[in-house]
Amino acid sequence: MDLGLSGEVLKYKIYKKSKSAMQSGTKSTKKWYLESMEINERSMNLSFDWSSSKSIEDQIKISFNDLQSAINFAEKNNLNYQVFSPNKSNQIIKSYSDNFKPKRK
Repeated sequence: MDLGLSGEVLKYKIYKKSKSAMQSGTKSTKKWYLESMEINERSMNLSFDWSSSKSIEDQIKISFNDLQSAINFAEKNNLNYQVFSPNKSNQIIKSYSDNFKPKRK
């Protein structure tokens, strides 16, 4: 069991990134990620204009090639995890020439 700075049990999420609406490819949607679900308080450094946190858990993101290896890692390290399955998108495969075909009703 993984304990945070204040002694509470940390919860981790295992998820797969979804495809952005701004991209046509699916290259960045192949891997599964494990990261902390905890939201830690951030402080602002005014001289350098960046935010920082006292906890390192929110900076860690581990990537895996498949879901089972991510689950095995979490169970091996006794992590409290939750799996979020990705939503499937309906892709209509059509060719460029379909844009110029007469519309039939």
